[in-house]
Amino acid sequence: MTMTMTRTKMTMMTMRVEKMAGMAGRGRVPLFRRRICARCRRGVLDQHQRRRRPLSSVVRSGNDKFTEMTSDLYSYMVNLNDESPILGEISDYTTGLPAGHMKSSPEQVRLFALLLKMLRAQRAIEIGVFTGYSTVGIAQALPEDGVLYAFERDPEILKVAKGFCEKAGVAHKVQAIE
Repeated sequence: MTMTMTRTKMTMMTMRVEKMAGMAGRGRVPLFRRRICARCRRGVLDQHQRRRRPLSSVVRSGNDKFTEMTSDLYSYMVNLNDESPILGEISDYTTGLPAGHMKSSPEQVRLFALLLKMLRAQRAIEIGVFTGYSTVGIAQALPEDGVLYAFERDPEILKVAKGFCEKAGVAHKVQAIE
């Protein structure tokens, strides 16, 4: 037995559901009305299909307070504090791996370090160590008696991360958990 439904019935059902959920006329799309992407079998409103514009291209009214991110400002921000040589070495190593795209960006690690220092954090948690790029960056930002609990499920890659932590001199701050 197959069930067929006309477009009119579907629209009326949708309107009823929207009305019951208090969504009528608000521009929200119920989950069952989203189109399905042929590539990933997810709803069309998923992240990979949204078109994102860089912050500098967004047109804002004169009343909004923001700083446009120009390439000069970005370069200045990135060069405020240099990347340590060991982080550069880990980055080079990770880039050569098939899953090298999983490495945190230098900007993220610098932000983590800044936040840890501002909060005067004694402990931090990292879930998914991979090759240890962010692990070393976070551990360097922690005080000498600080602890980073680093969770990684792959014991082989955890050995690589531990090696980089020892080379960076932060192994005493990192408690690796499989």
